[in-house]
Amino acid sequence: MAYISAKIGFDDPRSIYQHTTDDNDRHYIKGVYVFNEVFFNFSLNYQNKGNLMRGRITAKTADGEVIKKKGSDLQKEMEKWRENHPNEEMSGKALERRNIYQEFTINTFDDDAIKKRIADIAAKLFSEYNSSISADLKKFGITAQNTAVQAALIHKKAFMKSCYSKVTNGTRHKKEMIIDRVTAELNTAPMGKVTSAMLKHYARNHEKSWEEDLRTAEKFWEYCRNQGVYRGENPITAFLQDAAERKQKKSNAEAINKAKEFTCLPEEVERKLNDRIRENIGDSGFVGIALVKEGGLQAKEACNMRWKDVWFNDDTGSVSLHFEIEDNAGATHVYVCPLSPFGAEVLRAHRDRLLQCHFKEELDDLLVITPAYPGKKPVSSKELTQLCRTELLRAGMGEDNLLPINGKHTGVGVHLLHRNLKYRLEYHCGLVNDPAAVSYLLGHSLQHDVTADHYRSFTSPEGQRYLYNAIKRDKRFLDIEKTGKDFNCTTRQLPDGRVEWIFSPTRPDKILYGSFRLTLNTGEICEISAEQGLLLRVKTEGE
Repeated sequence: MAYISAKIGFDDPRSIYQHTTDDNDRHYIKGVYVFNEVFFNFSLNYQNKGNLMRGRITAKTADGEVIKKKGSDLQKEMEKWRENHPNEEMSGKALERRNIYQEFTINTFDDDAIKKRIADIAAKLFSEYNSSISADLKKFGITAQNTAVQAALIHKKAFMKSCYSKVTNGTRHKKEMIIDRVTAELNTAPMGKVTSAMLKHYARNHEKSWEEDLRTAEKFWEYCRNQGVYRGENPITAFLQDAAERKQKKSNAEAINKAKEFTCLPEEVERKLNDRIRENIGDSGFVGIALVKEGGLQAKEACNMRWKDVWFNDDTGSVSLHFEIEDNAGATHVYVCPLSPFGAEVLRAHRDRLLQCHFKEELDDLLVITPAYPGKKPVSSKELTQLCRTELLRAGMGEDNLLPINGKHTGVGVHLLHRNLKYRLEYHCGLVNDPAAVSYLLGHSLQHDVTADHYRSFTSPEGQRYLYNAIKRDKRFLDIEKTGKDFNCTTRQLPDGRVEWIFSPTRPDKILYGSFRLTLNTGEICEISAEQGLLLRVKTEGE
């Protein structure tokens, strides 16, 4: 039976690192770096000119045989040779090109820096020539299966670039720490053979953070699976699904009554949920949550929406959803609904990610919730319903308010997000006295409001501007840019002797807010108005 060390790299007892100097203070380094049962032999020699050290690292088996390129790896190498040496057979020293090796230079004598360079090159060679290496290892009864730590050494950098390139440095560092922590504790088995018992043990050791940790690790495992590191199901996904199902304990009546206690999300819960959505831009599930939460869509509508039904206005920065609701009678079965600034931010960011791997013309027929991660399927409406509830729990909603009813996906989380949107529109956006506008933005039929349905056009440019000006009033979860000038002001003399001041935001996607002091003489009148209405508080001083 082949010997498999529990330790890797230079911690493996079979690894060797020797650093010597001669009488003339010339440095010589040689040794073996064992990585995933491959023996990477290396040597570095002092150079009189140029870089201080020149080295070479070669992949070998346990018996010292050089591992050669095979199959497609060899074919690529031969094609390179024929391009540069047409009609010439490979012979002599050139035959070394068939071996798996790399030459390199390094401008330091520091052992830690040299070891890191050797480790990085070994991981790169292992990843690049995995199929050829695996074929040679099979002769010794060894299957080159990456443990979690080995996979992290090879793929963590690319994973972070793929999934977390647009997050803050703090968030990126946090995710890297999570990956390092999880992979270190789950390193006793190949990635595809991590067991439920191992994951339960991790959860017990990290009671407060285990779910967030494993959600991040789930993404890394999924990325590694797409890279061919392991085959089969993602073991962390299965564990998290089982964990969610174990929480289903409450009765129908109890769950419904608890859910009805809330007409809106506590502000801190909504803030955490928005942060989770921002952190997972590119994940189809979280984009689906944004459509449910910010657009008032049902889970099925969110899953079926395509990019051709999403309209981007670069002049205002707004994003609108265009869809038809066949069940609505009257004039309002065709909707063009602007999204909140946060919803627009999410869709723009997700679209930018998809454009990295799709042509712009391709997007029209793609689902909005198309994942930005290759190989991952969009979530179903059932999965999205479950995810809405799960993420609300993670954001801090009470478990009693969101439990599945008798184990069934009842949409409690979706309903709560819709009630929260209605509350925001009414009280944070100032539409409490305009129920027709609220109904329209929620996708409800206006057939019972004949005037609004037939004579008030919310789809006209004026109607759309009215709706967008209303929904952007809620600035609680957006970073408001502070500039030296927050508004433009123009003044003109009217024919009747009055003076008119017109204040407008510096950008069309901004709102105007602030305060001013006005002194009136006896008999003078001040009139204040706004095209789309305003919220005004007046304080008087003097007589």
